[in-house]
Amino acid sequence: DRALATPGVIQTLKGNNWSIITEKGMDTSILHKQSFVDVLDIAIDPNDPDHFFAATWKGLFEFEGVTLVNHYTSKNSPLVADGINILVDGLKYDKEGNLWMMNLLSNTPILIMSPQRTWSSLNYQQLQNTNGLRDLLFDSKGYLWVIKYRHGPGVFCANMNDTPLNGNDDRSIFLSSFKDKDSHVLTPATVRCIAEDMDGVIWIG
Repeated sequence: DRALATPGVIQTLKGNNWSIITEKGMDTSILHKQSFVDVLDIAIDPNDPDHFFAATWKGLFEFEGVTLVNHYTSKNSPLVADGINILVDGLKYDKEGNLWMMNLLSNTPILIMSPQRTWSSLNYQQLQNTNGLRDLLFDSKGYLWVIKYRHGPGVFCANMNDTPLNGNDDRSIFLSSFKDKDSHVLTPATVRCIAEDMDGVIWIG
C-alpha cells in the first residue's frame, strides 16, 4: 500500500521563506503507525495562520507551523476507517471556528470538530458510504452544499435550520439532474466544483 501512495508534501510561505513539510522528521509516536500520504485538502485556522489541518487518505493531520502536533484517526476520534484507509476530504471552517470535514465511505459522512476538540456528526443518508464527495460550501443563507462527482453524481444541499451541529431538524435534498429555463432536463456526467456569486446564485461546474 505504501508503494502505491503519493508521499505527502505541504509547502508553506511565510514572508520570503518557504518551508517544506514531509513525513521525514515527524514524531512517529503521533502517527499511529500510519503514513503521511495522499494529501487532499488543507484548512488554515482563521484565528491563527500558523495553525492548520491537512486531510488525507490516512486521517486528519494537525500542524503548528511545520510541526505535526496531532494525527486524528479511528483510534482517537469518530473518524471511520475503510479497511486500511481513513478517507478525509473537504475541510472547511465555519464562522464559529468549527472545522468541518467529510469522512468518505462511512455512515457519518460529515464530521465537525469544535475549537475545544469536541466532535459532532451529521448522518445524511444521501452522502453515506461513498468516496465520490468533494467541496463543502456554506452559502450566504447558511445552507450546506456538497458535490458528489462520481458514483451517481449530483449536488447535495441541507438547510441546517440555524442549528448546524444538530442534524435532527435539517431539511436536505440531493439533485442528480436539473431543469433549465425552458424545462429541458440536464443530467451531468460528473460535477467538479461549486461556488456562490455576489448575488447569492449558486454555480455548479
